[in-house]
Amino acid sequence: MISGYKAFNEDYTNRYGQVFESGKLYDSFDEVIKFQKTGFHFCKNLEDTLRYYDGFSDVKIAKVIGMGNIDQYEDNYYGYYDMYSSEKLYILYFLSREEIYDYALRIAEKGPLFVDRVIRFVSGFRITDEEKIKLLKAIKDQYQRKRLVKAIKYYQEGKNDIYK
Repeated sequence: MISGYKAFNEDYTNRYGQVFESGKLYDSFDEVIKFQKTGFHFCKNLEDTLRYYDGFSDVKIAKVIGMGNIDQYEDNYYGYYDMYSSEKLYILYFLSREEIYDYALRIAEKGPLFVDRVIRFVSGFRITDEEKIKLLKAIKDQYQRKRLVKAIKYYQEGKNDIYK
């Protein structure tokens, strides 16, 4: 068993139109489980689910447990780790928008080694101006704060020339 997060469309469906509900166990019925091919996909880190769903729209994110046969995938080139596909998936509960943001804030408060995760979060989830300020205040390291400022300007504010 592995716990993690899974993103859904705003109507609680996956990319194939299947509706998911809290407190239910789902079985893929696939003989071979393979990431990006079969099974139920989920990520250990919430921010990594935003790679697959647009958090700038009304995305739903659930806390889940993958069970049965599980295939792990890591994308070393882009820095995405601990992504899984499982034979069975239990939906514990869906997070509120506030819980999703608070998750990112807790990561930011962990220190400079976690800024890449916060940047992945702001690259895929719309936050308010007040939330931007809170995230920036949580980053104490000056260099890492500058990196986050650039990411916020690029992803949140659409300033496409920030990395030139």
